Amino acid sequence: RLAGELVPERLPRGEVPAVVRALRRIEQRAAGARVVLTEAAAEAGAWRREGFSSPEAWAAHHNGTSVGQARSEMKASKQLGDLPATRDALGKGEISTDTAKGVAEGATADRGAEAGLLGRARKGDLAGVRDGARSARRRADERSGRAAQRQYRTRSLRMWQDKYRELIRAIR
Repeated sequence: RLAGELVPERLPRGEVPAVVRALRRIEQRAAGARVVLTEAAAEAGAWRREGFSSPEAWAAHHNGTSVGQARSEMKASKQLGDLPATRDALGKGEISTDTAKGVAEGATADRGAEAGLLGRARKGDLAGVRDGARSARRRADERSGRAAQRQYRTRSLRMWQDKYRELIRAIR
């Protein structure tokens, strides 16, 4: 109802930034609650009762997102079950869903990384969280001896022709 009645011209110019910040906090808390509850909703089996092919398809439909994004949020929701500090920060709207996903990814691989990643997330440093999560996964892989396996699994060769019909190769 608030959004339907919201007319920017009626707000004093000095109050608009505060209103935008307040709306962002509300949005973050709602999105955080959605991510935290996504796994529980999937386990409740509503997706089957409503005729969806998977929990991800159900979540994508109800959240207005892609199946890939719903899958990512469900993975984060599951990981947050073991990360109460991150789950709490997300639920309070202190961090965004994207930074929470990064923290969950890194802290799931390396539990000691959660506090540092969460600190970056609270500062709104999404790039720093993603870099830190990548480093945490790399450290965990090296400690467990899985680094070579991950490199082998993620290797790729991509070839295509550009608009001048020249062959381009990308090797990873």
